[in-house]
Amino acid sequence: ITSSSSTSSVPSSSSRIKFYPAAAARKQTRKINKYVEFQLEKVKFCIFLDQEVFGNVFSVKTSKMICLCSLIYVLLFIGSFCLIGLLTVFLLLRLLIRNQKNKRRCNNDNDKYVALFHPYCNAGGGGERVLWCAVRALQNKYDGIKLYIYTGDLEATKKEILDKAERTFNLSLDTKNINFVYLKRRKWVEASRYPYFTLLGQSIGSMVLAMEALLN
Repeated sequence: ITSSSSTSSVPSSSSRIKFYPAAAARKQTRKINKYVEFQLEKVKFCIFLDQEVFGNVFSVKTSKMICLCSLIYVLLFIGSFCLIGLLTVFLLLRLLIRNQKNKRRCNNDNDKYVALFHPYCNAGGGGERVLWCAVRALQNKYDGIKLYIYTGDLEATKKEILDKAERTFNLSLDTKNINFVYLKRRKWVEASRYPYFTLLGQSIGSMVLAMEALLN
């Protein structure tokens, strides 16, 4: 009886509780803590990365908007400044042209004045024939009309130009009422001056030459 009771009081191997030694328990606890810390670091890194990415995107967009607004303000300022400058130049030119007209106006209001712009009037070609035929037609239609021809032929005098025109084109001109205004910047429209971008250079040069003609 004693042996049987002692045997029945001992628990079976399947129902025994498994106990770890203290060192093994501490080691297992450290592993668990490291794993938890590693997972927490991963979560923190992901949150930090998201903040950096979205923050950088937002900062880039903000900087682009600021640069665009600044560029618009600068362009508006430059445009308004250029517009004011152009208006000022236009008004000054208008006043200068009006003063030049008043200087050349005679006391007789019935006199007629015609200005012709031809920088190469002494060349003797087909374009010059058109010019001198137009001069003759104006003189035939309007008695006493005063003609001013803007030319760049600085080396030729009035008499030399008119004699060559009458001799070359067989025309009879009223030389008394023909006057020449000499332009010193004719070289600005010559093609030899612009080896590159010739048409653009001649266009700008023609504006410079026309400005000189308006101011003379």
